Amino acid sequence: MFKERMRVEPTPERVYALCCLVAKSTMSKDRLRQMLEPDWLERRPSNFGLTYRAARELDLVSEIDENVRLNVSKALQDFSHFRRFAAHQVFKDPNSLFFRYTAWYLNQNDQYFYYTNVDEMAMKLGSEFDRDKVDDIALRGWRFWASFLGEGVLH
Repeated sequence: MFKERMRVEPTPERVYALCCLVAKSTMSKDRLRQMLEPDWLERRPSNFGLTYRAARELDLVSEIDENVRLNVSKALQDFSHFRRFAAHQVFKDPNSLFFRYTAWYLNQNDQYFYYTNVDEMAMKLGSEFDRDKVDDIALRGWRFWASFLGEGVLH
């Protein structure tokens, strides 16, 4: 999610909710999926896999003996603590795609405001990155997290 290809499914709110459930009790991955996406929701496609992977990449949860457990309880004291922890995790690798997108965005200065839509911005960003990692979906996924972390503007 943060290292290779940005996605829209694992929003900060979904990752936080997943971690809050795990904080209450260690459980199997299947049980966690059922709690987040009960059968009666009929969610297709499922957001769980990508949300779970994002929580793993942030080192918030781990899997031991087929059970998911929380790695960092203080990160879940409240949403502000979660934001600070997530920021620390996503910005510690300068080679990650998230870090590189953010650096590109900040280097745009006021040019960012001249992009009229996400597709236009994705085309410009794609010309400077691997095209297979940059499209409107990837950029929308980046915006959710950048805005959450205080680095981007959603408009």
